[in-house]
Order: sequence, then structure tokens, then C-alpha cells
Amino acid sequence: MPIVTTIQSEKTQVRLAGFGGQGIVLAGMVLGKAVSLFEGANAVMTQSYGPEARGGACSADVVLSPGRIDYPKVTSPDILV
Repeated sequence: MPIVTTIQSEKTQVRLAGFGGQGIVLAGMVLGKAVSLFEGANAVMTQSYGPEARGGACSADVVLSPGRIDYPKVTSPDILV
């Protein structure tokens, strides 16, 4: 199912995970910005990473919704990358 169709009808939760230095946080920011600008949906991103500059665990949670987003954390991801 295309992500655009999903966002128009319900909240979509995306979790991006990897290691520091792979662009995980940047990918989350780009995804949220693109959906906000081109689809008119609301987006919020939270990030988590370890103290290491590179190589540590890293994740970005992105919540996309056509309506109001009450809780900014991903509780059960619809998409996991």
C-alpha cells in the first residue's frame, strides 16, 4: 500500500534504526518534511542515539497523521526500516 494513501486515512508510525553515521536521523527528518510539505499531513520525529559519534545504536521515530498527533513516540510501528 502506498504510504500516501495510508496517511490520508489514518496515523502511520515509522521507525528507522541503524548505527550512528548512517544518516538515520537525517532520513527521519527528510521523511517528515516531505510528507508535511507535499501531502499536507502532520509529522513529528523523535530521535535516540548513544554517546558515540559513529557506530553506536541510533533510531528515529516518525509519526505521520492527517490530523492532530497527541503522542510523539512510536508505540507499534507500521513501517520498520
